[in-house]
Amino acid sequence: MHKILAKIKIFIYRLSFNSTLLKVIKFLSKPLVAPAFYQRDVAHQKLQHKKPLYVIVSVDTESGFVTSNEERLWQVNNPDLFQGFYYGIHNWVNLLEKHGVRGNFMLSTQCFSAKGKEKTLVEKKLKSLLESNHEIGYHLHPKSDHSLEKILGKKLKYTSSKFYTATEIDDMLKAARYLLQDKLGKQTNKEILSFRWGNYGLYQHAFRVLEKNGFIIDSSACPGKSGHKSDDKIFDWSRYRSHLPKPLNGTRVLEVPVTTFDFFNHTLVANPLYHPWLDIVFDKYLLLNEHLNAPFFFVLLSHSSEATYKNGGSTKIISVMDAFLNRVRRMENVSVITFQEAYKIFYKNE
Repeated sequence: MHKILAKIKIFIYRLSFNSTLLKVIKFLSKPLVAPAFYQRDVAHQKLQHKKPLYVIVSVDTESGFVTSNEERLWQVNNPDLFQGFYYGIHNWVNLLEKHGVRGNFMLSTQCFSAKGKEKTLVEKKLKSLLESNHEIGYHLHPKSDHSLEKILGKKLKYTSSKFYTATEIDDMLKAARYLLQDKLGKQTNKEILSFRWGNYGLYQHAFRVLEKNGFIIDSSACPGKSGHKSDDKIFDWSRYRSHLPKPLNGTRVLEVPVTTFDFFNHTLVANPLYHPWLDIVFDKYLLLNEHLNAPFFFVLLSHSSEATYKNGGSTKIISVMDAFLNRVRRMENVSVITFQEAYKIFYKNE
């Protein structure tokens, strides 16, 4: 089922390369797209906004690239395709700096496994990223992170936290902290405070372990969504029914969920891959924000690997985000912020 849905997503993505078809898709889709969990009649009122709304652009920074036929080669299956760590970062940074906004690069420590020429390219790009004004978080992908495996001295067989004990997760995060400090420096390691588990695979027994290892923000939750129930990438946020930020149970770690929306009774994440619906979803959350009694963060999720072809050329993801940022940057009361800024806003208003 997962493979079928993935093919449908790419099919719609390819169709939308045609500007005429894109207009048709948007027109037909508008009545079918709604913010997850909220009443459709609220989401269909006249668009007007006075309350501040915050946009967070989060980039899972990992191995992989997009092929010429738009197939995604992900780190989980292709950990040694390091283009996402140099070309992907390059394309995202150029875009964000064009619009004068800060992004959140959720970095997988698999980048430290690169060798030879690719190691040089990765190190050069990480150095320039550190010199920029963007925020860096940590992105844990156990099964496809050879650097972690080397430090731990064992093979990590699973992606999801469901298959690891709290002690094993603690060992992984301590190894990650060691790598981040050793490769990026003590100060940078201290400044890495946000976290996302790969493939949304965070489960409750890991919450306190995040806090123990110095993370104060998590963005693994994708409200209403679940998947990969029969393999090692399992995740389940189907019972998590709110897009508002709140501390993870029993901790001070602030959960800032990835924004999701409903389309034909299927829950999707706010990702430029779904660009025919991105503006529609944003406008409906913009309206919904007027009815909420707490700060709302519209969290976009994408990947460094989705921003580049094998040769470094920018993909349509970049042009989609270019148009989106150009639009929201002109909107009154809409700000593009980072996870750490969101944390400060939340606790200021608590």
